[in-house]
Amino acid sequence: RQPRSSRCHESLQLAGCANMAVSVGAVFKDNLNQLPEVDGIARIVLKGKSSGEDAGTIENKPGTGGSVRLYNYLLSCFGGEITRQAAYMGCALFAEHTEDALKNPGNHGNIDRLLRVISTGEALVATVEKA
Repeated sequence: RQPRSSRCHESLQLAGCANMAVSVGAVFKDNLNQLPEVDGIARIVLKGKSSGEDAGTIENKPGTGGSVRLYNYLLSCFGGEITRQAAYMGCALFAEHTEDALKNPGNHGNIDRLLRVISTGEALVATVEKA
């Protein structure tokens, strides 16, 4: 069985993100610094792809701006959806915060959302609202 980060990096290549490839490391800040800036994004609104249910909103503000950057990157790589494959990649990019989210459910809502996609298989679709 491959380590999670290897499976996630493989997912990145399968998604056709070679022009935006990142090297997944163990530190979120280092991973984040490789992702495109999102100054022109106000928020990302998420819904269940099959259910249409509201899955949350991530505002581009201090404390959640990194999540907007990461989710926007995933959406760019995975055809505008957070699929199970994208969620694995997102968890790898969140690095040490994913470990904390697994130990403390509810403390990291944006990671918990990715973990739900992994466990249920229901993809999310997004509306990226400009600033």
